[in-house]
Amino acid sequence: PCGDKEDERPRGVSIWVGDHPKDNKKSLVLLDVEGLSGTDAHDRKLITIGLVLSSTIIYSSSGCIDDDALHAMRLLSQISEEIQTCNAIDTSKQEFKSPLPKFVWSISNHHTWNRRYDYYNNAYLEHNLLWKTSYNLMISKEKERESNIIRERLRNSFKKRECFLHPKHGKNS
Repeated sequence: PCGDKEDERPRGVSIWVGDHPKDNKKSLVLLDVEGLSGTDAHDRKLITIGLVLSSTIIYSSSGCIDDDALHAMRLLSQISEEIQTCNAIDTSKQEFKSPLPKFVWSISNHHTWNRRYDYYNNAYLEHNLLWKTSYNLMISKEKERESNIIRERLRNSFKKRECFLHPKHGKNS
């Protein structure tokens, strides 16, 4: 469903069901969960549903992995950590296994500024999930700390992760 005229971004879960491309005895269910960067209770519920019901979660963004992109992932990282914590509290003392899905970050209009990571998508993701110290005086220490907490949560929560970079198109790309 779409919001009112002030907020026309889709908010909800869209579901598509079809035949699995590799196994005709299975069905493929796709959940499109909107509201990832929100903060209200509705968005928390949508993200939780997506995390618990999915075997793979795909986050799509544009540009590059920077502080703004990480801050858009704040709610996802926070909820994934909460799910991990709830499942880790086990009175039987059995080994804890993560219920969280594989994480895929799909980045369109990617303009790789660091050529070392241009050829290797997963290395670009892993490099950007490392703890960082910013030398940019325009970034506050608080924002830097928040970005690093998000990086750590994503690393700890999603043990299986991949990145797909889709380059900019045009004559200057």
